[in-house]
Amino acid sequence: MIHCVTERQAWEVRESIGRRFADIGLSLHPEKTKIVYCKDSRRHRDHPVMSFTFCGYAFRPRKAFNKAEGRAFTRFLPAVDPGKLTDMSRKVASWKIHRRTTLTLNDLARGVNPALRGWLNYFTVFYPSMVIPLCWRVDRHLMHWARRKYKRLERGDRRARAWLCGVRERVPRLFAHWELRYTTAPLSACPDRIQRRSPWPVAVRVWMKDRFDLVLQPRRDHCLSDPVAHGGHTQDSRAAMRFRYLHRLHRGGK
Repeated sequence: MIHCVTERQAWEVRESIGRRFADIGLSLHPEKTKIVYCKDSRRHRDHPVMSFTFCGYAFRPRKAFNKAEGRAFTRFLPAVDPGKLTDMSRKVASWKIHRRTTLTLNDLARGVNPALRGWLNYFTVFYPSMVIPLCWRVDRHLMHWARRKYKRLERGDRRARAWLCGVRERVPRLFAHWELRYTTAPLSACPDRIQRRSPWPVAVRVWMKDRFDLVLQPRRDHCLSDPVAHGGHTQDSRAAMRFRYLHRLHRGGK
């Protein structure tokens, strides 16, 4: 990869390299050797070729953000190539995670983390947000696995997604891709997020229609538990969430 200032200089360099290769019995590849215009916010010209792939990264104009000035602009940046992303997704699908219902989550993590960590260490150096679709696909396979393993999750994706949100909050480093900053699911898909956030009591203020203020707090010994217990063992039982009133205040009025 050779950087040039002008298109004329690029053509001259290409011809010089072609002659040099011919002297030693080699030739330039007609498809892989091309001149690319690095378009960004300061270069506004049009060119037939404005992207290329090198070492698994696709270089093209992408959106960037200047934190100092607080504005968005365009830069010529690398990110994971869509073809490589497809290959990694197919590799994840070939693992058939959803069929390994005899294993625990810790067993699954030990099997898939070496490959996931290797991909992420390489493809998150530049523009890491482009790898998020791969993380979503891995989460989908994990939800499919949970629906086949646990009866209480087999009826729909909503429960499986909420379960996965709770496991990720409880053990955020269980899978290598969970260390990235991305959202497993929107907040509406995790209705029990408040209960799952911490094993300590959490006070929730609720406004009731009967003109009373109720402060609800789960008992510490009856907090909602995840299917993953400490020590790497799993359990398929529902934990009961019981609330007790702390106090009731009459607000008055009509």
